[in-house]
Amino acid sequence: MIDARDRLGEVKTQLAALFPQPDYEVMTWRELMPDVVQSIELDSAGGAMMIIILYIVIGFGILGLLEAIDSHPDQRGLAFQSAASQLIWRHIVEGLGEFLNQRRERGIRP
Repeated sequence: MIDARDRLGEVKTQLAALFPQPDYEVMTWRELMPDVVQSIELDSAGGAMMIIILYIVIGFGILGLLEAIDSHPDQRGLAFQSAASQLIWRHIVEGLGEFLNQRRERGIRP
């Protein structure tokens, strides 16, 4: 079992040197099972779509909350100045930032 994925090419080269070419062919799992690789990529894209839909639903919920607050202008100051409201907004912004950072690290473009 290979510990690190970055050593896969190195191990493949070493194994290919051990086994003669006409009798054996050394392949990585990505070369051997391209349908599994495609399924993994499709699953990853589906997960990204579900997260986008989730954020859209959450966004509409927040907009609904802001609309409800806007319908009571005399209570708006209390809602935006409370510590709980500030904490919720901080979590929303940090969560969105973390989500975007993870997508960038994985190489997924928005």
